[in-house]
Amino acid sequence: MQRNRALVHPDRVRELFAEQRDELRRMGERHLAQVAVLRARIAALEGEIEEVRAQHADLRAAVLARTKAEVEVQKLRRLQAIGRAKLAARDPQAPLN
Repeated sequence: MQRNRALVHPDRVRELFAEQRDELRRMGERHLAQVAVLRARIAALEGEIEEVRAQHADLRAAVLARTKAEVEVQKLRRLQAIGRAKLAARDPQAPLN
């Protein structure tokens, strides 16, 4: 019995290697196409993120302005109540409590 006997003909081995090379090339091309699609999607999402950030900044500024206005209204109402209390006629004989 021969120990170094070839199990597969060398031409068949070359053919299999060529098929595998072609398959790897096709896989690489598909991979590059997928990467390009994903990069385009990432760029689109980054644009959307920037829009959302700008909207968030606008809303935050609006909320801050509203909060400041509410505080100012509370201060004015307090001053108004103090002014009314000062103008109100008080009976000097009535107890304070």
